[in-house]
Amino acid sequence: MCSSHAPLRTLLLLQTTSTWRKDVQVLYPREVKKRPLALAEDEKPPTKNPIEKLRGQQSAASKQRVLKARRMRQIEETKLELKQREVKLKEDHAEVELALKQVQLQAAQRDALVQVVLARKQLLDSGISVDEVDRLLPPPA
Repeated sequence: MCSSHAPLRTLLLLQTTSTWRKDVQVLYPREVKKRPLALAEDEKPPTKNPIEKLRGQQSAASKQRVLKARRMRQIEETKLELKQREVKLKEDHAEVELALKQVQLQAAQRDALVQVVLARKQLLDSGISVDEVDRLLPPPA
């Protein structure tokens, strides 16, 4: 065998399935399988028709717009509900505050009435006439 063919044979052996024969101690190709070289373009999926691609993009964009509009509407509805609840809570708070002020007013009026009655009693007990007490502290209604 010629030494000039050795690199070629080595190259062929690397590309093929080979067996090792102990008696010869040389690698021989058992079977040569031809297959095409894999290119980067072969791994890419085939491209769509540009019109179909554009329609797909438009339908996706349309779906996104619809979803966005639906989300915005839900957000606005939620904001409106929260605003209504806030107004109702403020109204309820105002009603409670009004009731509290009315109770405080009634308590103050009762305290004033009690003070007037006690002052009248003290004046009457100290010996001042009823006409004089009525002139100074009119009787409660």
